[in-house]
Amino acid sequence: RMGMRLDGPHLDHLRGYDITSDAIAPGSIQVPGNGKPSVLLADRQTTGGYPKIATVISADLPALGRLPIGAKVAFEPVTIDIAVAARHKLLAEIAGIGGMIVPRTHTGADVTPRLLDSNLISGIVDGQGWAA
Repeated sequence: RMGMRLDGPHLDHLRGYDITSDAIAPGSIQVPGNGKPSVLLADRQTTGGYPKIATVISADLPALGRLPIGAKVAFEPVTIDIAVAARHKLLAEIAGIGGMIVPRTHTGADVTPRLLDSNLISGIVDGQGWAA
C-alpha cells in the first residue's frame, strides 16, 4: 500500500538523487539512489527527497494497485483535461456500483445450514458465548 517498486533499466540521476524534500502526491514516481523507480500509493510518506519523474493519474491508481507482482506496465503522457475526464469517468463508475446491487430473492429455504457450512468467519458463537 505504500508503493510499487518498478523493475527495468537503471535510471541515472543528472545532478544526484538527494534533493530538498517536498510534497508527494498519490501516484508520484520517485527515483531513489538505486535508480529503480517506485510509484507511491495510498500509504506513501507525505514528503520525500528523491527526484520525481512523473505522476500516475488518480483514475489509473486503482487498476495499478490491482496488478499482480511481475505484471508489465507502460506509461504514456496525458493532458490535464484527459486526466480530469478519466477521473470523472471513474467516479461515475464508482457511483453506479450501488445500482448494480440487487437483493437475492428469498426461496423460503432456511439458509442457516448453508451459512454455517461456508465458514464465513473463523468461529461462530451464539449470543450466550457458546460455540454454535
